[in-house]
Amino acid sequence: MVKEPLKLFKKIKLVYVLTTYQAENLIQKYLFPSRTDIYVKSKDLDIWHEKMIQNGLYGSGNVRVILADEHIFHYKQKKARLFTVSTPQLIIDLFSEGGVCTEAEEIMINNV
Repeated sequence: MVKEPLKLFKKIKLVYVLTTYQAENLIQKYLFPSRTDIYVKSKDLDIWHEKMIQNGLYGSGNVRVILADEHIFHYKQKKARLFTVSTPQLIIDLFSEGGVCTEAEEIMINNV
């Protein structure tokens, strides 16, 4: 478990976008960011794997890496020096996550 994974992502100079808990928290602050989910490019997986091991993010814990197609990165947003998925993608991801994320997704839809 890394206390502040976002600080590490700010340092890593690779393409990524946050989604679910962290992205929602940066945009509307409804969810507690208990886990960090990031999309990364498939071609960068080996580099991400190495960076994750170096920074203690490998194995079970509070960071989940999701391989993504290029379209996920086209409409990324920048919030607090971090990149998040587009709002429509975040709504889809929150709905897919279920649980309290569904409540956050419904609030986000009402605010859009």
